[in-house]
Amino acid sequence: MLHLVPKVSKLVIFSDATHSTFFPYSLVFDLLMYFDDPKLDTVVKNIFEKWLPQYSDYQNPLDFWVDLESMGEVSVLMAKQLAMVIKDYIREAIEYEVVLLISLNKKITRENQLFIFYLKQSNTVAIDFTQKENYISTVCDYSKYMAWFCIVDFKHIDFHVETALVLKYAWHCASLGAEEVGFSILETAIDSVLHITIKIVYLVQLQFMRIATQYYDEAARENRVPEVGHEEMIESFYVTKAWGNVLTRRIDAAGYYFNRANMTMESTLNDVNCLYKMNIFALYQYLIGHVENALYIENKIKKKIAENSESPQITYVNSISLARLYRYAEEYDSAKAAYDAAFNLPEVIRSETYWIYSNVCYGMLYERQNRDLLALEHWLLATLHWLTAKTPEALGWQAVRVISEPNYKPRTLFDVNGITHSFLLKLIELAEKNQIPIRLKSVKKILFTTEDGKFKNPCIFKFKEITLLASTTKAVVVSELNSYNKLSNLAAEILAKLLGFNGHEFNHFFICLFSR
Repeated sequence: MLHLVPKVSKLVIFSDATHSTFFPYSLVFDLLMYFDDPKLDTVVKNIFEKWLPQYSDYQNPLDFWVDLESMGEVSVLMAKQLAMVIKDYIREAIEYEVVLLISLNKKITRENQLFIFYLKQSNTVAIDFTQKENYISTVCDYSKYMAWFCIVDFKHIDFHVETALVLKYAWHCASLGAEEVGFSILETAIDSVLHITIKIVYLVQLQFMRIATQYYDEAARENRVPEVGHEEMIESFYVTKAWGNVLTRRIDAAGYYFNRANMTMESTLNDVNCLYKMNIFALYQYLIGHVENALYIENKIKKKIAENSESPQITYVNSISLARLYRYAEEYDSAKAAYDAAFNLPEVIRSETYWIYSNVCYGMLYERQNRDLLALEHWLLATLHWLTAKTPEALGWQAVRVISEPNYKPRTLFDVNGITHSFLLKLIELAEKNQIPIRLKSVKKILFTTEDGKFKNPCIFKFKEITLLASTTKAVVVSELNSYNKLSNLAAEILAKLLGFNGHEFNHFFICLFSR
């Protein structure tokens, strides 16, 4: 909540950030309420409504897990876009430098941290933190903010009676990348209720939210074990424990918890939830060396999906799992068919992460087959999507692992330059295998963009899922190229060889993307 501190030539705003415990992106709304501009409200509202609009239609919370990974780091995407909107507004509408003073009584939530990080990358906004335990801020009207999220005042909510409302809002926060807010709400609910069954409901939902938002270690280490209550819920709790241990590679512990959850090769597949559980059990079988068991389970899931499933997310998960297993077993035609089934789903979210990850998967598959030209084409496509990504730092964790950092943990910072360097090395390797000479001596900067530069008389080239408009602008020459420029130049050299144009002719490429 905000109030103005007058200063000469500066607009100084105080924000009491403690309310971020229950309100995602609370700092954004502090600024919205201070500026009180309907046009800015509308722009921000549209950003919030853009993310995962189908969430309310999910059959299962774990469908949400799949879409989050397809999107990439949603909190990074949201925070960067919101910060850009606020910075542009301040730059155009505010005459003074804006200083945002943030009063902290406790750790600020992750989505607010990211918003501040991107907001600080500007000369229009200065950020300062104050530590005031007894800070008192003015009371602002949160009715508009609450209306956007369909919430009530959590100070007056009955966690025993209004369980559905609490869960709906907590999951909605998580869908916006404000998973820590969702966790906080469910922890408050667990501490507030006395009825053991309702307490277990909140605990199991907290565990599934941790899985969905890739907090696997936290799910694995949860020690509030429900010893009494509904048998199915207790088994679900143990599955989440096994799930977290599988994905943090604590294999022995995973086996113990699968046993407590009564998971076997012949467990029944009653619903989508069961399909997800069996999928992670198949991964466990693979990790302990039982590849045939893993394939048996995944094909069993595939058959059940064909009989009765309306969840494209579980179809995607099952297809990706089968593709990896078939690739490992050197059944490459089956692996290709499984990748096609996953990446060609009409419902799949075609984000920057999707285009990069899908092409890397195909590239790795063709490498295993020694089909070097196809491998080069797909790694080059992944590179072009990387070079034109508006938020490369939001790349999904599975893509980060397969490209550059095998032990990368979700939601941690990764080296963007390291990804760029890995693409550079891979293209050099595959260019050599295809006998394409590489020079890398030019200091002319090559630009790839997805923003139409209104090229004059461009040459048009088709390359797989993209169309390139190539043009020549005034050449920019530098004394030394950085890793990004080196990768851009290398990509242009290889494109010239593959598409048959003069590599010295163009230095500006506009990429138009269309679906497979």
